Amino acid sequence: LTRCGSLSDLASGVELRPLRVSERHPGSIRTIAVSPLPSHAQGTASALVFAGGAKSMLRAYLVDTGLSLRCVWSPVLPQRNGRSPSRDGEVEAFEERVMSVDCLAMAGSLLLVAAATSSGLMHAWHVDLSSAATGRLDERSCVTTRLAQAAVLSLRCAPLPVQIEGAAETVAFAAFAGIADGSLVAQAALDLQQLEASAGRCSHAKLLEAGINDLAVHSAGDGRLLVAAAGDDHALALAVFALEPQSLTAAPPRLRLLSSWRLAGAHASAAKSVCWVPPQLVSVGLDRLLRVWNVEHPAPSGSPEHEQAPLLVEASSRIVSCLEPGALALGSAVEGFSGRALIV
Repeated sequence: LTRCGSLSDLASGVELRPLRVSERHPGSIRTIAVSPLPSHAQGTASALVFAGGAKSMLRAYLVDTGLSLRCVWSPVLPQRNGRSPSRDGEVEAFEERVMSVDCLAMAGSLLLVAAATSSGLMHAWHVDLSSAATGRLDERSCVTTRLAQAAVLSLRCAPLPVQIEGAAETVAFAAFAGIADGSLVAQAALDLQQLEASAGRCSHAKLLEAGINDLAVHSAGDGRLLVAAAGDDHALALAVFALEPQSLTAAPPRLRLLSSWRLAGAHASAAKSVCWVPPQLVSVGLDRLLRVWNVEHPAPSGSPEHEQAPLLVEASSRIVSCLEPGALALGSAVEGFSGRALIV
């Protein structure tokens, strides 16, 4: 984990200093998510880093202002029973892996933490951020739901851009999962219990022809969510979701797919990551191309049942210096890539 003092430090070439880690993470790390702490819960810490990967391990690390990390949460993930065949036909034990993790601020000091696994499961927790300074992150509740039979490669949580009637003090949220077969699963809920109960009412869409490596969610400002997907088939896809009208007065809320569109050949190799910089979309692939896309919205058809999906039109592109880029993060003046190196 690295920290920089300011954007001017980066511009002047100041070296990024590694934070001191008090204990090694067990197994390789595949995914991370960062949540800032509210001011009343900071103490000597400023943020939480959630890391997941091999051996079903998910941990939360507290980032102290003294440039150190300490583990404050290590939940036990349910294991998938069974074994899988190896290449030589012999049966070997299945190792569950945490493939993607995301977090979302809820009401008060609650934080939603969601982790997707290689067996198609999603584990979700409510944790109390105010307890982080004590050295242990308290769990308030936890649920596990099955999203798919195949591995979930990417997971994003987003607040719903509408207010649910009778839920003024509740943050309604949506969870979007990108599956290894190229399909997208979308689910909405007011709380974890609804998330578990409505598992059979998910919206499904076949967006890509291969695994969805990354997702990015953007609120269009009209009650709709625009979801971008990056795929192993070199393509990008856009999907538009909205709450079903009856969901505004009923529980649990349900998302409806309005339209979707796939851009074949968006990259010359696997598209690895997408990120919204409203109103534009940015993507990066193993071809080392960073591409910036304008989103063009077709004229309204007058019928929501026949709505056309937005289109991507390339605005610019350039080669990045990161070999085999695997992830992309953008700030107001900073872009970062990770692959075989971290480049800012």
